[in-house]
Amino acid sequence: MDANHINNLPAGVLVSILSVLCYGMFHNPFHITKYWDMMKLATLCRLWNECMPQQVYRYVFVQRKIYAIRSSSTSRMHKRVSWVSNVGSILYQKRLCSATDLRIVMYDDYTGPLLLANALKYFGLTSPSWWRLQGLHFFGKGVLRSGTDYHTEDIFADAHSFSEFFARHFRNLQSIGLCVKIPTTQFTAADFSSYTMSPRYSMLLQTFLSKLSSLQCYQPSTLLLNSPMHLSLTHVELDMDCIKVPLPNIGLAPNIVERLKLYNIDGEVPLTCFRGNYSGKTIYTNLKEIQFDFRAASGSKSQNVSLCPHLAHVFPKLFKLSLKQSMGVYKNMYSALANAPLSHLCIDEHQRSLPYIDTSIIHNVTSFQLSTSISEAPGWYTDSKDLITRFYFTHSTVQNVLMECLVPFPTHILWRDLQPGHMIVHLLEQLPTLKFLRITCISMDATDTDNYFWGTYDRQADIHEATTPTVIDTAIAHNTVSTVGLEPINKCLQVLDIDAPGYFDTDAICRMPLFLPLLQFVAIDKEYTDQIGTFVQKIRPHVKICARRDVDCHFMF
Repeated sequence: MDANHINNLPAGVLVSILSVLCYGMFHNPFHITKYWDMMKLATLCRLWNECMPQQVYRYVFVQRKIYAIRSSSTSRMHKRVSWVSNVGSILYQKRLCSATDLRIVMYDDYTGPLLLANALKYFGLTSPSWWRLQGLHFFGKGVLRSGTDYHTEDIFADAHSFSEFFARHFRNLQSIGLCVKIPTTQFTAADFSSYTMSPRYSMLLQTFLSKLSSLQCYQPSTLLLNSPMHLSLTHVELDMDCIKVPLPNIGLAPNIVERLKLYNIDGEVPLTCFRGNYSGKTIYTNLKEIQFDFRAASGSKSQNVSLCPHLAHVFPKLFKLSLKQSMGVYKNMYSALANAPLSHLCIDEHQRSLPYIDTSIIHNVTSFQLSTSISEAPGWYTDSKDLITRFYFTHSTVQNVLMECLVPFPTHILWRDLQPGHMIVHLLEQLPTLKFLRITCISMDATDTDNYFWGTYDRQADIHEATTPTVIDTAIAHNTVSTVGLEPINKCLQVLDIDAPGYFDTDAICRMPLFLPLLQFVAIDKEYTDQIGTFVQKIRPHVKICARRDVDCHFMF
């Protein structure tokens, strides 16, 4: 559809289209270059400018760029600091009243002077006209690394003046976040020991902490609290390695907090409502989203810790739950939350702990994500498929699924077993409301021995196993377009995405539209679109054969 046809749509529809195009900008950290991409849409014509979502103008960017230049006098290389911002664009569009969040982007590792205050003054952001700025988020560790080289005599004095500057010019801040990548098992807090870090961010938090409504704090920063504090926070996102005092000393108003995310939890969740009996415990009346990432691995000494069976009553409005490695600490966290009013559920557990998860927790959810990890012990590839399929057989209202599992099907499965009439039929029967399906495999060639990692005997048995030709196999052989008597295997599937970098089974893909009456898109490698499209047009003229990137929007979880 070209721009002229789009402009003939109602304004509300155009606003929705632009909102989808700008989706990533609203929710993900990004460089200022992506903001300019959005502005290209706004400058296409006056109509598009008027229909651009107000959310686009919510963010004020100030991004630092470091250049290496050679001095003409000494011929030595030295670094030059440059700052760019979208302030001019917001003022030109007359959308200053929409700007509420200030994003400082410093992905570099520069240790020279920060000079952020000078940049903010230069862009005019310290003037009273920007009083609506309430959110301050730092992307990258530049705020911690800058000002730590030998030119800075006292990094604590530098940090103190930094926090005073924001307290003087940005008095309305309600949300502060440091969006540095959370350490994983490959990159832990110990890796930061070789760095000199400024206490700048910690002092900034202490200055504003009593009046913040949203707080984010990750490694390598540190949150120092000298005494117990009672905070009125709606959103809390903390790496537990940042806290140098026991978390119970931080009092969260239970009737205010809405989103709670804790990472690198060592042992039990440090909240008193998770201990003992349900009777008399605090009720988090407005908590809608929980994410708990545990550090303990499966088999830890605290694995038998139990939760009260009425835990769901503690969170009467819980909407989204994300748990990682919780089975290494708790044995029944999923059972305790089975009756919570969940709509979104994300599970990331050790593969062999899956049989102990109460699958009734997915009864009422609409979005479900399952990820698994394995130990180094041999034999994991022989684990039963029931580890995963028990979730398929559970009655639920799930509509959106992302399965990132090592054994979603038997390990010895061949591509031909996924073809119509085989295992894919059972999968689609168990997911009757499934609309989008993406399959990723190394190769679709069942005789390619390089794609097998089990023993020679098993491999030869699989390769020589006979398959009975189906009605569709015969139809393909005779190049017929008749679909009389065909039984649909799914009446909802609209998008089928196949990713096979190796051998591509074109005949199998040509058969798929015969069994899927509502199929609209078949997304494959661009190399095969013309070949498959010619045949599919004879069977299902309404089915579009397209490149894989054209359907990525359907798989945003």
